[in-house]
Amino acid sequence: MATKKQQEQELAKANEENKQLATAAAFEDMEAEGFEEADADSYAIPFLAILQSNSPQCKRSDGQYIPGAQEGMILNTVTNELVDGDEGVEIIPVHYQRVFTKWVPRDEGGGFLGEVSVDDPEVNKGEREGSKLLLPDGNHLVDTRKHYCIVKKADGSFEPVLITMSSTQIKKSRNIMTRLRNLKLRRSDGKMFTPPSFANVLKLVTVPESNEHGSWYGWKPDFSSLRQLDLSDQTEAELFEAAKDFREAIRSGKVEEQQPEPVPEDEDDVGY
Repeated sequence: MATKKQQEQELAKANEENKQLATAAAFEDMEAEGFEEADADSYAIPFLAILQSNSPQCKRSDGQYIPGAQEGMILNTVTNELVDGDEGVEIIPVHYQRVFTKWVPRDEGGGFLGEVSVDDPEVNKGEREGSKLLLPDGNHLVDTRKHYCIVKKADGSFEPVLITMSSTQIKKSRNIMTRLRNLKLRRSDGKMFTPPSFANVLKLVTVPESNEHGSWYGWKPDFSSLRQLDLSDQTEAELFEAAKDFREAIRSGKVEEQQPEPVPEDEDDVGY
């Protein structure tokens, strides 16, 4: 039998749910009004980045400091929302792209100069040094794997994000893509097929890593969590539709990305 306190809590929860439903009902006939003239340049897709010990968000003396920020946490670069790295984030992998990002060397001021495709002639002009390609003009290219995802939150909400992996993190990217590609379902005619990447949910956590150059936090796919979306569940069916819409927006060029933060590019410049 429920105690008086439990009854009060259940009543408060029911009242809050009724309030939210009433609010939604008042707005549902005006869905997305006010955004009619917004284009891709009007929005910023957040990056999910891992905080390191030298990240400005972790330094009280820095203007970008976020109270409570610690190395190993996952940062949403638009909202500044923090997630504990041990808890991790659930993602629906929507789209994958391999590019080379172009950078000014740090000792010359640093700076992001854009992206080039893997078949761009400039890639063949680079001289490999670790995971970087040094260009004749002094700049360098970094092999970068881009994972466009939908993040599934505990409260049932979700949002599109971008996760980039380079250098030692490329192995993680390969592992994710290999596991997703090897998943099979059986058609009604009995033949096997590979479902879309965005039919799946995968948790990413962060773990400490190190080599002879130092230590940092990196991504760790939790493959024990890998599962397919349950389309009989309304929330997960909505996630699937959102993932399809996001993928279409990416492929049609309607997605505008933030300029990435300058990040260490190889094992000699630790921290991801």
